[in-house]
Amino acid sequence: MHLVTPELDEGPPVTYCTFPIRGKPFDKYWEEIKRQSVEEIKKRQGENNSLFKLIRKQGLAREFPLIISTIKAFSQGKIKITADKKVVDAEGKPIKGYNLTDEINELVKGAIL
Repeated sequence: MHLVTPELDEGPPVTYCTFPIRGKPFDKYWEEIKRQSVEEIKKRQGENNSLFKLIRKQGLAREFPLIISTIKAFSQGKIKITADKKVVDAEGKPIKGYNLTDEINELVKGAIL
């Protein structure tokens, strides 16, 4: 999630989570596109590509938990936005986003394979 600015999706990150796109269940889809360029895939399949759809599904499964965990982190004082619109941790140190990966992945574990 990012701090909203007048420019769409350009604000600094506030919270984030990551997930691997290699390993199970992704590998079989990587194998399918092994010798194709990104341009080829875009032209022939676009967003209908199986790998793209799986990555999107995994990301969407984390979206609502990320929103809730972000609100929780703010309410617990783990992160704050300063008057000059900087993202800081509980000690007031500037951060480039608060990492919620472990928490989010635990919440969605087993729900999206």
